[in-house]
This record gives sequence, C-alpha cells and structure tokens, in this order.
Amino acid sequence: MSSMKYEEMMRNIENIVNQPIKKFKPEELKGIIERYHKNHQKSKKAYERARKIIPGGVEHNLAFNFPFPLASKRVYECYMETVDNVILTDYLMCGGPIILGHQYKPLIDKVIEVIQEIGPCHGITN
Repeated sequence: MSSMKYEEMMRNIENIVNQPIKKFKPEELKGIIERYHKNHQKSKKAYERARKIIPGGVEHNLAFNFPFPLASKRVYECYMETVDNVILTDYLMCGGPIILGHQYKPLIDKVIEVIQEIGPCHGITN
C-alpha cells in the first residue's frame, strides 16, 4: 500500500467535512450495523474479552464506539489494520497530534539509537 501524502489526506478530510449531514432511514441504519457486525467479528470478540477486565472494555473515551470499538492489529503511516484484516485511514491518529504518523521509521531508528547508546533510563532515575 502506498503512503497517503499529507495534501491528499487534508483534501479527504475537507471533502468529508464539507459533505452535508446524511440522516439514515431506520432500515438503512440497521443494514449498516449488520455489516459492521459481520465485517468486524474479531473486534467484537476482543471488545467482549476486554470488558471482563477493563471498565467499559476500553482505555479511553474516544474508543466508546457504537455498536463496539474496532480492535487494531497494526498501525502504520496513516493507516490502521483491524484484527479483522480491514485497513482503514486513521484520521484521528490516536486522538492526538501524531504529526509524523504511526511508526515513522526515522523516529523509531533514532529512539533505538538513543536507547542503545545511553539505555532506557534517564534523569533522576539513574
């Protein structure tokens, strides 16, 4: 999969934001929810397992999604791959300002270099 460029992502976001709000008819919404359940069965199972040990089944309030949150298997660049092998564009980027995207290789390489040079501890903990 090719990397989505910043400009392309911004155009996509602008296109989404400028769309008129669409109200779904009850039967359309029912179909959407049914497809969601069908296409994300592993995410639903992961959520059900998590609910047994984590209050609400999620770690932060951005994950309270209806009918259940998606579980990610892998994130990279501007994408999230779910445990159901569905690849989505991650417009929220973990709900924060992740300017460089997920798994930005130059940053990962630098962090590894620093840890190898001085170790994982720093400051007053040494």
